[in-house]
Amino acid sequence: MKNQTLNADAAFYHEMGEELYKKTIPFLNDVLGKLLTISVTLSGGTVFFLGDRTYPNGMRIVVVFMFLLAFIMAFMGIIPYRVSIRYCCPDEVRETVTSAIWWKDGYIWGSSIFIVLGIILAAVGFLVGTPPQ
Repeated sequence: MKNQTLNADAAFYHEMGEELYKKTIPFLNDVLGKLLTISVTLSGGTVFFLGDRTYPNGMRIVVVFMFLLAFIMAFMGIIPYRVSIRYCCPDEVRETVTSAIWWKDGYIWGSSIFIVLGIILAAVGFLVGTPPQ
């Protein structure tokens, strides 16, 4: 009886693992799409809201550049992963999917880092800026 329970549990987790693996790339593309939207919104907000004279001009350019880099990273990551594979070879398909996941995950991290850096620099520029007189 215990052996049947182990087999049922193993089968359940094996099936769950396969489903998670299949859904990973669409999920990563969804995250990249949201990062794309966030970076464009933050870039536009930076230009609009930090456009007053009290905010340091050089800092504003750096912040907008950070959000632009975040946009580029998210855009590059959302582009379909192109590689020629033979669909008759399961190991080659698995290797390609794993590689696509690795690249998309890297673009997510890169875009996220630039967004966080942009927000931090925007806050620092706001704190360093000259107060209105």
